[in-house]
Amino acid sequence: MLALIAVVLLSTALSIRSRLKAQRERRPEAKGVDPLMAARAVVFGQASALVAALVSGMYGGTGVFLLESLDIPARRDQAIYAGFSVLAGVGVIAAAIFLERVCKLPEDDDRNTGATSTA
Repeated sequence: MLALIAVVLLSTALSIRSRLKAQRERRPEAKGVDPLMAARAVVFGQASALVAALVSGMYGGTGVFLLESLDIPARRDQAIYAGFSVLAGVGVIAAAIFLERVCKLPEDDDRNTGATSTA
């Protein structure tokens, strides 16, 4: 399930990034990015990252606990499942951070213009 969320987050980030790139290059066929949709995507990414961190921590702890009984086949299978769950959680976190980076607004140029205010 976590891997599916990571794929959805990554595909959303890549879609938004390509739309923004087309807008910056002023392509005539470029579709705009709805600000509300981008904000919802960022909120979904943040929530997913928090849940994935919690789940990864729980499965990581379970996996560490199961390391001492790897000679039992059922415990070994559970440890492998816990390891893959931690990897999927890390994938969700990475995709969420990438999505946040893509949706970040550019910095204001007010500070870079060299204009000084007189008080």
